[in-house]
Amino acid sequence: MKGGVLSRIGVVLAGVVAASVMIQAEAQAFSGYVSLVPTSFSCSTCHFNPRGGGSRNPFGVAFSGNGYTWAAIFNLDSDGDGFTNGQELNDPDGMWRQGQPLPGGTKTRPGDPADFPVLGDCGNNALDEGEDCDGALLDGATCVGEGFDRGTISCRNDCTLNTSACERCGDNVRSPGEECEGANLNGATCQSEGFDGGTLRCFAGCTLDTALCTTCGNGMLEDGESCEGDDIGGATCEGEGFGGGVLTCADCALDTSACEPAENNVCGDGVKRNDEACDGEDLGDSTCAGAVSGSVGELGCNEDCTLNTDACTLCGNSIIDEGERCEGFELGGATCEGEGFLGGALGCNEDCSLDTSSCEAAPTSCGNGTIDEGEDCDGENVGGGVCADFAPGTVGTVACKSDCTIDIAGCTDSEGEPEAQPEVVAPAPKDDEGCAVSPGRSNGALVWASLLLGALFLARRRRD
Repeated sequence: MKGGVLSRIGVVLAGVVAASVMIQAEAQAFSGYVSLVPTSFSCSTCHFNPRGGGSRNPFGVAFSGNGYTWAAIFNLDSDGDGFTNGQELNDPDGMWRQGQPLPGGTKTRPGDPADFPVLGDCGNNALDEGEDCDGALLDGATCVGEGFDRGTISCRNDCTLNTSACERCGDNVRSPGEECEGANLNGATCQSEGFDGGTLRCFAGCTLDTALCTTCGNGMLEDGESCEGDDIGGATCEGEGFGGGVLTCADCALDTSACEPAENNVCGDGVKRNDEACDGEDLGDSTCAGAVSGSVGELGCNEDCTLNTDACTLCGNSIIDEGERCEGFELGGATCEGEGFLGGALGCNEDCSLDTSSCEAAPTSCGNGTIDEGEDCDGENVGGGVCADFAPGTVGTVACKSDCTIDIAGCTDSEGEPEAQPEVVAPAPKDDEGCAVSPGRSNGALVWASLLLGALFLARRRRD
């Protein structure tokens, strides 16, 4: 009898201890990085999943990318709703520090663009004192009235005017309402505008200038034409490198078919004659644009007196062509953030590749072999994790991806089939923001199951 009582007491004590461990683990899981932000939203501050783990929302990305430092991001508008992170968490000046009481008042989630502060009467669809606009009410404001040439003006969530969709000619960026901007003709040519040739330009008002475009057959020798009808502009067969003959015009280009070959013509003597495309530095009137349509650069001459277009390139023609990332001020929508940086000013190199020298690099320690904050693993260091930690019921070998997240491609189920690659969240204590699954959480169900079995065992013993 005594032994049975002791057995029952042991079972009860074991359950109490297990429950205490579980509660302690739960408490530890909700500490960590959340305590570094003046938030009352717990894990949903940084994660789309309100319980934590998985993909980070825009605020979580900015937080991890800035070394988990509130002072570095309080003045950023991570979710793009028109309010800084500090305004949304009632710490607009970034004065709060870890351990201090949380700021009072109503807070909004800095990672959710649909959740933002309502300032006074802003948002009531009525123009109140101090508001530039409210919803669709713009108080007569237009892009032109704000100093732009065209575009669509709107109202921000804080009831100030949003001119981001307004356009101004002369800013070296071709906007949708502009035919051209500086050297950027948006792919237009004289031919696309209905002419036979010539040079297309851009007016100061960002409209196309076709004054130098030519129309062959109009009886006028225009810039860009070698000839027009009987007007060959004083050109001769001799001037074109031939010995003599009759020079004519065909389709506004010189026709040398009736010219006589020059005597003693030798390729390499530096003089372009007869049917030579070039000779040494004598290229005639040939250019890169004529040899390779739309190209720019320096045309050369091969040893066999044929044109060398190796130095001709489409880069520099104000159009982003295949194989180019950018062209002048045109970046094709690319941004520093899109290239994996925190922010900054993206530029374009002379070879039409993106210039990220002014982008702000995200601090990273991935690759140093040590599992640092925000990393699930690093190199061969997987923190002692096994397949079952990340994909329950599997066996095999986990690995680490180049971005320091877990790779379970080497994990298989009981039938030997590779485990599908779900979004992997490393087990705490390595989990970011301290909100993902911890050892206490993962074993919680087992602990409660043990307590339930213990209770059933005691009930059966009483019945026996």
